Amino acid sequence: MSIFSDLESEIIRFLSDHESFIVSEAFQRSTRGVGDAIEDLIVKNLGDIASNISDVTHTDFSRRAMEDVALESDGNYYAIDIKTHRLSTKFNMPNLTSVKRLMDFYEERSNYFTVAMIEYNLSDGGELADLYATVEPIEHFSWECLRIGALGWGQIQFRNASDIVVNTSQTRKEWLKLFTSRLREHYAGEKEKIEERLEYI
Repeated sequence: MSIFSDLESEIIRFLSDHESFIVSEAFQRSTRGVGDAIEDLIVKNLGDIASNISDVTHTDFSRRAMEDVALESDGNYYAIDIKTHRLSTKFNMPNLTSVKRLMDFYEERSNYFTVAMIEYNLSDGGELADLYATVEPIEHFSWECLRIGALGWGQIQFRNASDIVVNTSQTRKEWLKLFTSRLREHYAGEKEKIEERLEYI
């Protein structure tokens, strides 16, 4: 078992134990409430969730940080970005992180930018159903399901949260080579757009 699969199991166990709290809290707030309640619970209780995985956890991050929570284990630092996805929705394209932040972060080999995707549904009775967790470092997500959006230096996004492709055999080096290639293509396209706009002006 890896730290990622262990964390998946612990998150599902914890959320299942707090199902009634999540749903009751959610309906007191907004239509986005279930996802918010799930994320809040993980952030506030990471120490308990990861107690058998890591002795060092971090939960005090600003809104602009690339991670919502983090943990340290065996000399590695895992910055965890929590995403939630209601399975009944047809299309979501969540942002993950900026390409500049990831490049700077991955200068250190012991750093792992990790995505915790929590998927769920609500039953007709308003109960939490179909609860799943995928916890993987970004280099395990195939470029089939990723894209670079035009925001700042570029923003890595899921093409569609309903169609995530994980490849655990893909190495960081392999992923970064593809990342560099996609980023060059993205910048070439942005250059053409800018030149067209300059010509128009």
